[in-house]
Amino acid sequence: MDSIAKAMSEGGIWMYIILATSIVGVGIMIERFVMLFFKYNINATAFMAQIQKLVMANSIDKAIKLCNAAPSAALARVIKAGLTRANKGETEIQNAVEEAMLEVIPHIQKRTPALQGVANVATLLGLLGTIVG
Repeated sequence: MDSIAKAMSEGGIWMYIILATSIVGVGIMIERFVMLFFKYNINATAFMAQIQKLVMANSIDKAIKLCNAAPSAALARVIKAGLTRANKGETEIQNAVEEAMLEVIPHIQKRTPALQGVANVATLLGLLGTIVG
């Protein structure tokens, strides 16, 4: 622990800036983890088994209600889009699913480019600190 404090003091201002970018990066990672594993997540195997059973029994309305039970889950939103157009043709269902995927994917991938940028900035700041030091 003493060596970390010594490195921080010897590194100058660059170490504090790199520490700040690291904190921002860890914050983004934690936020993405919480969103992906707690908000958008659903037990896909059990969910799809129930949906398949309801569709085979021709209970499309019950399958849609099951999708409504998990409104924030990405899989449920995509499946619901296909089920709402179940009485239409195959291309109509496929277009609805693709459209729902286009709505869901940006929510899932939110802030991942920022995480890439923070990692690049931290690396470049480390190089700049080495050159200046």
